[in-house]
This record gives sequence, structure tokens and C-alpha cells, in this order.
Amino acid sequence: MTKRMIRRQEIQIINKQTGQVLDFVFIPPTGLGGKWVRIFQDGHGAQLAANPQLRGESLRVLLYLESVVAWRNALPLPKEVAQKMGMNEKAAYRAYAQLSEAGFVWKHEGAYYLSPVVGWKGTEAQLEEAYHTTFAGLLMSPPVGTPHVLIGRLSR
Repeated sequence: MTKRMIRRQEIQIINKQTGQVLDFVFIPPTGLGGKWVRIFQDGHGAQLAANPQLRGESLRVLLYLESVVAWRNALPLPKEVAQKMGMNEKAAYRAYAQLSEAGFVWKHEGAYYLSPVVGWKGTEAQLEEAYHTTFAGLLMSPPVGTPHVLIGRLSR
């Protein structure tokens, strides 16, 4: 049995009710498996641009957090990050504080979360639910301008 390679494709879908044309990028499965997180470029870029004081260890911790974010944006405790990254525990707590002040990390009921303004790990329905539960009162409105991306198989 031979595997058929499907390349990245640009797709336009027309909403029959409104006539709106939506541009999508189809990304075929790569076979890489592993863990994935969606980063909202507009929100991420805006947060970085608005916080030029973030440097060094804070940015290093942010990159690490984006690589280990768990389902529904849960993050490890600063103490765990310090151990994994071989850094001073106080420096990890300071980085979390700076990232919290900059809007990248949110603390809710003793747990830390990656702000859904910059990224999300979970389903669309879970993101919508999180806006009304976990992040209620912390977020004014859902991020806008996020790209439409389809990941999976196209039927022919």
C-alpha cells in the first residue's frame, strides 16, 4: 500500500447565506504527532509590542511555557519551571510576575494559565466555554483576527 502525499493547499469557502468568502489554509497531517498549541499571532505580537520591558529570562520562560502549555492553557507552577530550566526559583517567580503584568500569564484560583489572547490549547468549544468560566472577568472579548486553519484530511 502506498501513501499518497497531500500538499498544503489554499482553500476558499463561500458562506451561502452571507456570500462571505473565507480563505483557509489546509495543512495535511505530517505524521509528526506530538503536542500542538495554537498561537494567535495578532494577540501575541500586540502583547510583545506593548511590553518592551520583557527581556532575558522572562522571554525565555515565555518560550518555555508556550512549549509545555497543557490542555485548556494550564501552565506548570514557577517552581517546576525553575527546576526544569535550571534557573533560580526566585527568577522563575519574577518572570511569572512580569509575564502576568504583561498579560501573557493569568493566575486563577491558585493555578496559572497562558492567556487565551495569545494562544489556546483545546477545542473551539472549550475556548468559548473558558471565556465564560475560567477567564470570565479577566478578558474583555475573545481575540479577533485569528487565522482560519484546517488541520486534517480533505475528502475527495
